[in-house]
Amino acid sequence: MSETEKIIADVDLDLISSDFMEAVRRRPAMYIGGIDARGLHQLLLDVLEIPTRAAAAGACKRVEVGLFPDGVLVLRYDGPGLTADVHPETGLPLVELAATMSGSACRRAWDPYCVTCGPYDLCLTHLNALSELMEIEVCHNGGQYRICFSRGRKTQDLHRIGDCGLVSTGTQIQWRPDREIFGDVRNDQNLAAARCRELAGLIPGLKVWWTGWDENGQPRTEAFCFARGLADYLAATRIPGRLLHAPILLEGRRGDVSVSAAVAYSEEQSTHIASWANFDETEWGGTHVTGFKTALTRVLNQYARTHGLLTAGDANLTGDQVRRGLSAAIAVDLPSLEFWGATRRRMIHPDAVGAVNSVVGSSLAVYLEANPDAARIILEHVRSGPPALR
Repeated sequence: MSETEKIIADVDLDLISSDFMEAVRRRPAMYIGGIDARGLHQLLLDVLEIPTRAAAAGACKRVEVGLFPDGVLVLRYDGPGLTADVHPETGLPLVELAATMSGSACRRAWDPYCVTCGPYDLCLTHLNALSELMEIEVCHNGGQYRICFSRGRKTQDLHRIGDCGLVSTGTQIQWRPDREIFGDVRNDQNLAAARCRELAGLIPGLKVWWTGWDENGQPRTEAFCFARGLADYLAATRIPGRLLHAPILLEGRRGDVSVSAAVAYSEEQSTHIASWANFDETEWGGTHVTGFKTALTRVLNQYARTHGLLTAGDANLTGDQVRRGLSAAIAVDLPSLEFWGATRRRMIHPDAVGAVNSVVGSSLAVYLEANPDAARIILEHVRSGPPALR
């Protein structure tokens, strides 16, 4: 018996499909943070983890997200994704296991791309438990298959509904929120669109199509794709005021930690830093942001000293000074995560500090040496204001 089969064999499927689903329905806030618009958004974040991880592995090039006025969510993506293969030990399709199993056993059993997926290592289980209707369609071995769920229970077995034609792979998930849980709460359309934009920035070249409805009930469609990843994303969405130089892309890897960052300065006085860990936004920052700030302060001071922009009698530039007018985006990808709180708003993994400090520091130092005009503009700007500015 393989390790995956042992994992599945140790899982009590009946317990998962009944007790666990009921636990999610009784206390949904424990799993998604609330039964308001924020909770609905967390479900969107969780289900988007599936194509995100596939895209990061190079197995998905296109994602389509639709959020309709009645709360229905439709997600389509290409690539292998969910599969109609039957697991030999349980006799269940792997797509069914993905929607009904809890814990890391499901992750390892059916999806090699999702290293982490939600605070409890789930993608579809919460979505299933809190659904009035969830339909999953997959293209597999030339056939198109469908399986249906409602409120955590399977309502229709996996069955073939047609042929895939020219599309050999791909998955569609359609989900309607359970009004017994959410009432009349609706998704925040702007938050959902922003998340789609983020994914395109975090994975260079990924095409993300977003369809929603504006306040007047009119359809709203946007397409996002950023060839230079966070650098293009930063230029398109995150920089207030007049830009002083082209966004700087800083990328690298240290050990098991992959780091990508983009930096740009504008004439603004304020600081704007966005961060992500394993594609989840960490709006309260964390150890990766700490490593970034440390590297930025160190490298700008070193460059200024080396090139005579700071003399022996000058004090070092402070952290607040070097962040004057800064817009930055920092993303890390780690094999395991540690968060403060179940909703993953602050990342506290200790390895991120050194990895980001090293990658950003070395990449930024190389950039400044190769682009002395941009380096001079940045240092003149950060030195021109009072040291206490943020």
